[in-house]
Amino acid sequence: MMANLTAFTANLPFTPYAIGRSEKKCPVCGTSDHRLVAQTDRRLKKITHVACAKCSLIRQYPLPTEEDLATYYRDFYRSDYQKTVEPTEKHVKKREKESASRLSELSPLLTPGATIIDFGCGSGEFVAACNAGGFVGKGFEPGKGYAEFARDTKGLDVRNTGWQDYSVDTPADAVTSFHVFEHLVDPVAAIRKAQTWIKPDGLIYIEVPDTRHFIEMKGFGCLHMAHTLGYTNFTMEYVGAVCGMAVIKRDIPGDCGLIFQAGTPRPLAEIEADAKAQSEGWTKARVHRQFWSYTFGKLRGAKA
Repeated sequence: MMANLTAFTANLPFTPYAIGRSEKKCPVCGTSDHRLVAQTDRRLKKITHVACAKCSLIRQYPLPTEEDLATYYRDFYRSDYQKTVEPTEKHVKKREKESASRLSELSPLLTPGATIIDFGCGSGEFVAACNAGGFVGKGFEPGKGYAEFARDTKGLDVRNTGWQDYSVDTPADAVTSFHVFEHLVDPVAAIRKAQTWIKPDGLIYIEVPDTRHFIEMKGFGCLHMAHTLGYTNFTMEYVGAVCGMAVIKRDIPGDCGLIFQAGTPRPLAEIEADAKAQSEGWTKARVHRQFWSYTFGKLRGAKA
């Protein structure tokens, strides 16, 4: 079990992270078979990533325990990953710009006054954008400093809690989640929980980093402790399909963004085949080689 911040964030190369690990099966399809992708992360620390042999989801192996991961996100994540416990002005401005773009993708699918819940809302920029756009925005954030900033400084309807403990009295029209699902260990349970917050025809809009793009560019330089899972557009679609959600909007500019609604998803076997085709070349040798190629390329560029 994670002992303290110093033990966890002692980023000495070639040493493992001090966090409890347990689950070895894929959290989406339950498959044990996998192939090795990398054994090092961008800090050069020892951490294994594998690709599921069935659905192709990239995951840390074994996955962190729910208990230690919850502690990390509640107490350590912002200072470890972003070097701050409260949002900076630069962070807020960037998120405001992103929020406007994201809302423009979702708003045509909703009626004025619709209620939108932002899953892992950070410092609340998307919640604020929803309110300004004629919707009712609310959300939750496990990080204490960011949740307090959203609630106390911005006056937003934001709770300081994790998804497991969030609940609603009146079903919403949509749930959004931007760059959160790569931090979870059970994305299927998270979507099923989110389904309880929305109306039967409600929408779930999820955006995650595009692992295909980043791993092919940076190798294991895109892998790190804060991201327990890695998705492509098809592995994210697979998670939604397992939960009975069909994609109603894809090819959203930026990272992997999909908007789901309850319905008949594509057959799982079809999604599996697409996902496998995207990632079948990600061997440990290639991923490690690409990291050094990318790193030395940056150094050469810096000297030019």
